Formats: sequence, C-alpha cells, structure tokens
Amino acid sequence: MVTVRIPDAKSSASCWRKAVFGVDPLAPPEYSFVGYWLKPGCAVDLPVNTIIIAYDRIREMRMRPEVEVFIVQHDGTLIPLEDEYGPISAVGEGWATAILNRIEKLIR
Repeated sequence: MVTVRIPDAKSSASCWRKAVFGVDPLAPPEYSFVGYWLKPGCAVDLPVNTIIIAYDRIREMRMRPEVEVFIVQHDGTLIPLEDEYGPISAVGEGWATAILNRIEKLIR
C-alpha cells in the first residue's frame, strides 16, 4: 500500500473519482466499473497498480464529461494509464463505452 493524493476536481460542476478493480459485464457501460468511490483532493492508501478513473463535467459551450484514467505507482504518484493505443481517456457522452474494453483488457 502507498499513500496517494486523489486528483482535484477540474471544475465546480459534477465530478467523481473511483478506484477500479473489475468490470461488471452485465451492467450498462457507465455503471460497469467495479470498485469504490474516492473523494477528489484527499490522500488515501491504495495498492500499487490500482486503476483510478477521474470524471469531470467541464463547462464550455455546454457541460461535457472529460475522463482520465490513472494508475498508482510504487512511490504513490499517479500516471496516465496506457495500453497499445496510448493513454486511456475520453471526452463526451460516450466516455464509458470508449474506455470500457480498454480497461477490461488491462484488468484481466
């Protein structure tokens, strides 16, 4: 276990953070990430290699989701989670569908 600082919210609009340990294949994509909620900006103890999803609703012309996925390192830092296609992230209403299969492959 290492102490990790959970990323702050990017805006005052809706945001959440989640430590992900699995994927529920029967759930709708946006509810399929199995894990527990984390409070933005807090310090928590997590296992190395824990995947963290950071969801922020950003106001530009209209509200839109921005999602980044991180992995916990041995020193407690977070780096963007990558696969063979590059960093795992998504923007827009289809965010969950865009990252679901990529995260599921890495968890297996």
